[in-house]
Amino acid sequence: MDRYGILLSESFKKDVKKLSEQNKKLVFDKIQIIRNDQRYQTGKVRGRKDLYKTRVNDSIRLFWKYKNDKLIIILRVGHHDIEKQRKLEKI
Repeated sequence: MDRYGILLSESFKKDVKKLSEQNKKLVFDKIQIIRNDQRYQTGKVRGRKDLYKTRVNDSIRLFWKYKNDKLIIILRVGHHDIEKQRKLEKI
């Protein structure tokens, strides 16, 4: 049984379409992992107490937050520089 439900944001859905098939698979594998163990390669986003990031591979990061005690919202996915491009400010 999964510990948390997962909700995919529209921004995430757009982001994931830009990834290669191999990277898409890695992203969805990581989503399954954080669904059950959020601590897996996860850290808080600096300056955002409610936003977390998970390392997918050397260059791709997955950004998410808790909706409540039973639901995680997957917000964005992209190369690690997505954080520096201010694309997370909209979240």
